[in-house]
Amino acid sequence: MFVDEITTLAGKFVDRSALQEHSNGLFLKLSASMQRVQDLEEEVRHLKTLLECGVSLLKPVDVIEIINSPEKEIARTQIELLRQRQSNGMELSLEDTKRFEIFVKVIKLIDGSAPKQQKTMEFKDISEAKLIAMASEPTPNDK
Repeated sequence: MFVDEITTLAGKFVDRSALQEHSNGLFLKLSASMQRVQDLEEEVRHLKTLLECGVSLLKPVDVIEIINSPEKEIARTQIELLRQRQSNGMELSLEDTKRFEIFVKVIKLIDGSAPKQQKTMEFKDISEAKLIAMASEPTPNDK
């Protein structure tokens, strides 16, 4: 059957130059297809190595995120797991909310944006008169 197709194809061309032109066109298409196959095979190898290494490709990776500490990445991953659990309709337990709060604090501490703790005042060394005066002063919330 293949030989019949070749003889039929050869009969379609008037002269040798038309057949050569057709052959050259087919060669170019074949070369482009082979290059595309090589590119796709390389992409498949790359993706397989990423999967084996456990890299998540859910979002684009910024250069800044690559520099992040492992602690921050773990905290972000755990927060994302809690979000997924909650988005699946499951209500977060008290333990889950405590874990969420801890992970947020870890991220804030690493970023340097953690709220600064206020100094606690020691009332042992203050006289009673001064304590009464402080208590009787209006606060911004009293207005």
